[in-house]
Amino acid sequence: DVVETNPDFLGGYESIVKILRKKPLDYDVIICGNDYMAYGVLKALKEFQINVPQEVGVTGFDDIFFSSVTSVPLTSVHVPLEELAQKSVQILHKIIKKNVEIDSLSNLCDEVFPTLAIREST
Repeated sequence: DVVETNPDFLGGYESIVKILRKKPLDYDVIICGNDYMAYGVLKALKEFQINVPQEVGVTGFDDIFFSSVTSVPLTSVHVPLEELAQKSVQILHKIIKKNVEIDSLSNLCDEVFPTLAIREST
């Protein structure tokens, strides 16, 4: 299932509550668009007495600081934001100074690799 919602704590919380009120949980993992949404999912699962990760895993995306210190440390995709920002500035500089087409610079961001921070939620 794919659920469109607000990309925040409340969006994650309300989405999983809506699903759990309709049917029993039949997922191996819930993948969230960001860590804040995953925190909302974790709260809802706790209220429904569903154990993470024993009954279902939960992952986020962006690996913000709090993900490592929540009651169930969150598995999350770590995006190296500083490197990504540096590459973005390099691209912008080349576009402004050298009048380079954006398409010819797309490979600069190929050097920035996200990693998976595996924690107790999976």
